Amino acid sequence: MLLGALTQNGKLGDCARWIAAAPEPAAREIRDFLELCVANVASNKQKKLLESVRSADEDGADSLLYEVVAHELLRRLHLDPEFWPKLDSGLTPDMIIRAAKQEFIVDVFLTRNPSRTNRPILRTVASVPKELRDLPMKYTVDAGDRAKKIGERILEKYRKYARTGKPMVLVAFLGDYHMQMLDVECALYGASLQDGRLRDDFPKAIMRFRNEFAAMNIGRAPAPGVLLPDESNRPGCPRLSAVLACYWFDSVDRNDPGRLMQCKVLHHWKPDVPIPSGAFGQFPEVAWTAKSSGSYEHNIVNLPTAVARFTGTDEFEFRDHS
Repeated sequence: MLLGALTQNGKLGDCARWIAAAPEPAAREIRDFLELCVANVASNKQKKLLESVRSADEDGADSLLYEVVAHELLRRLHLDPEFWPKLDSGLTPDMIIRAAKQEFIVDVFLTRNPSRTNRPILRTVASVPKELRDLPMKYTVDAGDRAKKIGERILEKYRKYARTGKPMVLVAFLGDYHMQMLDVECALYGASLQDGRLRDDFPKAIMRFRNEFAAMNIGRAPAPGVLLPDESNRPGCPRLSAVLACYWFDSVDRNDPGRLMQCKVLHHWKPDVPIPSGAFGQFPEVAWTAKSSGSYEHNIVNLPTAVARFTGTDEFEFRDHS
């Protein structure tokens, strides 16, 4: 099903084209898994899904592949995902899931390293072998652009679905090795979890820092922090219960090759409707607890280095990837 739709699309990017046509075992493994993912989508949605794959542009095709992977991920976590549901508002999110008798809108997005972070490498005859001089070479420098890009996508999704009144969970797939979990943390909380301002007196400490940073007028904005309070001290994006940040990658273990799924559940520190801790299996979670002082502290639930492998037709195999 899916392979036929991919091969009929002449606008695929490098990744989807490799998945569709490459003879390597790694590509065959992904093709077989994606066919299973599509087969597990409700039968009345499969025709429309395959039509979308046939006609999508480069970015759209990649996004559709990650949508079906996300559906399979949530299905195996027993969250009963409904693919492309039609809401009363007329909107069609990627999914609806159910946890603790509560429905959550789910929308998926794929994010890659912003092109503006790329810099060309200036090469000289002495420093570069002759056979490499004409090849494009570059390096990447991030000054907060990755977190900014993720924050913008989160706000775009949030504004689209907040008017439904339903709580939501966003799934952010990191599309290349430049994008990291800490970029998603900065996009949400205004800093990475290693920053002391997220450990002490949150969110007041990080807000004081942001105000001081802005007063310095050095021409660069701090990390987005889309969940941080506004001027009226109201939490940002309160209908966003959590973001599930994911990286689907190839194992480097030659004795045990295959794809692994790394996920981190980044909960809102003060959501309107929380999604229960533990709803996402053994993946690590950043959970928040209110303190008597009025501040919040975060705790890491589950093994921080846990990853999972899709096994069989319905299971996960969790393992330590330290």
